Amino acid sequence: MQQLLIACAVAALCTAQSQAPNDQELQAALNEALAKKLVFLKHPCPGPRVYFDAKGQCVRSVKETSWTTDGVIEIDKVTVTSSAIELTGSQVVVTFRVAGAKLEQKFTRGQPVRIVIDRDDSDWPVIVQRMFVTASEVLSDHVPEYWKGFLNYWEQSGAKDWDEKAVSSYLESVIPFEQQIANADGTVRPPKPISTPDPSYDAYAKRAKYQGSSVLRVILDKEGSPRDIQILRPLGFGLDEKAIAAVKRWRFKPATRNGEPVAVRVSVEVNFRLY
Repeated sequence: MQQLLIACAVAALCTAQSQAPNDQELQAALNEALAKKLVFLKHPCPGPRVYFDAKGQCVRSVKETSWTTDGVIEIDKVTVTSSAIELTGSQVVVTFRVAGAKLEQKFTRGQPVRIVIDRDDSDWPVIVQRMFVTASEVLSDHVPEYWKGFLNYWEQSGAKDWDEKAVSSYLESVIPFEQQIANADGTVRPPKPISTPDPSYDAYAKRAKYQGSSVLRVILDKEGSPRDIQILRPLGFGLDEKAIAAVKRWRFKPATRNGEPVAVRVSVEVNFRLY
């Protein structure tokens, strides 16, 4: 499997310099480092034109998004002015597919994007470090909690083959242990679905006619409500977030042991199909 960490191409530029470059020199240096490179935004922001302050925070948007649609950018050109650094390029969509014994990750150039970064009074290397995941960092430090377990497994294990049971075991090990949580095995009557509404489809993925399944590892509590949702086998293209939003609304008749309700860990598959 391709390494999930996307190293920031500007790592060499993030070191302190004895003399600050002027705007023209900075523009030339950034273009040399970034043009035709993939970078990972620490704070993904949706839209064809997005704005960041000098602290690397997205402004003018409250819409939640996914790193698999808006977190990876292929930069074509950098323009530097006295007040801003402007990046033009394209979003890069990240998708996942199980092919035999492999989990394949694919990067596909998508919609055009323009990113405007306020320079403020901050030094430009500091701004760059605030914006992008650098070579000394890991991707899992900059994603939502439900992604961390999956990404940490691959970063730490170095596994090349797809082993869903191994990933599931790892996710269980990183969820705080509670005595009342059991696995749904022969000693436990499994939960039964009561309400499982379909997920909404990401409009971008739908236009691209992208289909597949996202598999999640979930704890169903004693009331039959999902919690501690983790991504077990991702799909990408923003659909894993849609799957999680749907599963949060699902309700089950709880699992039981000796007639008493118990919390259990289960895997659920959320399908995205175009008919």
